Amino acid sequence: MNIVNNGRAIFASDNSPYSITLTAKPNSLIDISWKLTSLGRTLSSGVKSIRLNTRKNVKAYLPLRTPPVKSGVKVKAQLIIDAVYSTDSTIKEHYEFDLDIYGENIFLHKQSFYQKLNIQLFDPVGQTSNIFDKLKIPYSTLSRSKLINFSDKGFIVIGVGVDINHYRGLPTVLIELAHKGHQLLILQPASATLPLSKLASGLGASSPSIFLSNETVIPNYIQNYQWDTDSGIKSNHIILNSNRQEVSAQVVESKHEGWDWFHLNYHQSQGKLIICMLPFIDQLDRDPIKQIIFGQLLNYASNQSKNIKNRLLKE
Repeated sequence: MNIVNNGRAIFASDNSPYSITLTAKPNSLIDISWKLTSLGRTLSSGVKSIRLNTRKNVKAYLPLRTPPVKSGVKVKAQLIIDAVYSTDSTIKEHYEFDLDIYGENIFLHKQSFYQKLNIQLFDPVGQTSNIFDKLKIPYSTLSRSKLINFSDKGFIVIGVGVDINHYRGLPTVLIELAHKGHQLLILQPASATLPLSKLASGLGASSPSIFLSNETVIPNYIQNYQWDTDSGIKSNHIILNSNRQEVSAQVVESKHEGWDWFHLNYHQSQGKLIICMLPFIDQLDRDPIKQIIFGQLLNYASNQSKNIKNRLLKE
């Protein structure tokens, strides 16, 4: 029998569903008791029976309850779980997990910082703008025509689910913007085919560096974060595709092939284009650790990490 906690933090709430994964014998019934404590005080407790069918593991949710916590404040806590087979009480397991409790919305007390990023959001799908509004992340709406003819200052963010190939000439425009010195962050596009070799050699003396990875290069990135792969989100990755004399970075539907992170960097102009396939926007309002990492991503992609070191980790 084994229990894994699927997160390291929760927001203070009357009922915050906290995910654990239980591994045990198939077709067994496991009785668990749990309590959430902080500074020797029990904040909430409960009991739960979890049945496994033919599978060896199952995800379960504990309704953790906490008192109010002020925005911008973090409280250290501990989740204690005891588990036993209902048919054999001699087989017992005891677990203690460190857990942080945050006041609502990591972004609230950093409004002035995010205002300075001057986020220009192109989001025809609407999912990213909805979550930005909910979390009060300041941004300006960028239309298709403004994006194609972009000449203003600001950090360009392409929202989740955009079919970039649907807009004629847009892949080329995005690379040209990076070449001119703009910073662009593309979040989980539905499609994208960026013509790399042609533009890299045809835009002038400033040749880009290209980096692909399944680990981000964000400074202060919180390691071993448990990304939810059971959320039902279509899994896309980035591959390099060669067709005759053209090499392109292409987003394809694939669970295993390819990369989660593409980084095109023009050192001379300071331009940057990042494609990130990690599911940041999904459940962003419910996960304080994901909010911290997303803040680091915005900081890094907008070039602010050079000027404001460790700013987003100071809670």
